[in-house]
Amino acid sequence: IQQIPDQSITLYPNPSAGVINVGGISQLVSNVSFTDMTGRSLSPSSFTQDTDGLLKIYFKSTSPGVFILKIETISGVIFRKLLAY
Repeated sequence: IQQIPDQSITLYPNPSAGVINVGGISQLVSNVSFTDMTGRSLSPSSFTQDTDGLLKIYFKSTSPGVFILKIETISGVIFRKLLAY
């Protein structure tokens, strides 16, 4: 799997309490997942992507902390650091 160059990808708000917007994704998103710093996985509740490429991710964190957001598309993977509270 190829990592997609991420110069145009924006993630906001960061930190977040449950909803994240990711802009600049031109490919169709197939999966979204979170991993905390201990390697524990946290699945998002749901996500939607509009025709302009805005991805909206809904999640519920069991505890505040730093997470790695992994966004899988048909052409590769995008990774971002997320602070959840």
